[in-house]
Amino acid sequence: MTTQATVTKSELCNLLRAFIAQRSGLDWRNYASDWRDTAGMSALRSDRNTILQRGRDARALLSFVENQSPIPVDYLLSELAEGNRLSFDPARNTIDYCAGQYFPTEYRTAACRALSDVIWRHCRENEISNVRAWAVRTFGRAIASRWF
Repeated sequence: MTTQATVTKSELCNLLRAFIAQRSGLDWRNYASDWRDTAGMSALRSDRNTILQRGRDARALLSFVENQSPIPVDYLLSELAEGNRLSFDPARNTIDYCAGQYFPTEYRTAACRALSDVIWRHCRENEISNVRAWAVRTFGRAIASRWF
């Protein structure tokens, strides 16, 4: 007989928070041959800024999911179990990510995508008719335009 361990919403949100907060592992040698390579260093700065922005977005979305009591843990679990690149491993109690091309530029984007999908589901269940307008009011125009 197997028993499935249950995870609470706060535990899962803490795992997501730790996943989002991890260092990206961005390596300048993947961008430039040396510090004088201006095009490579410019691409590095661009990717670094995008990673930082995705981190801010992910923390804002996670804060909403965590603090809205009507959003059940089942929404998060089903989103993380749908076979996307971001998944929850209940045996190890960890959040895993399978990189497509380059982990540093993708992992926070995957978290944002999963969290926005959870919020979309919450909006559908609560019959919010104009989700994009609601998202602008709730998160601001920038986050709403990127994820809703």
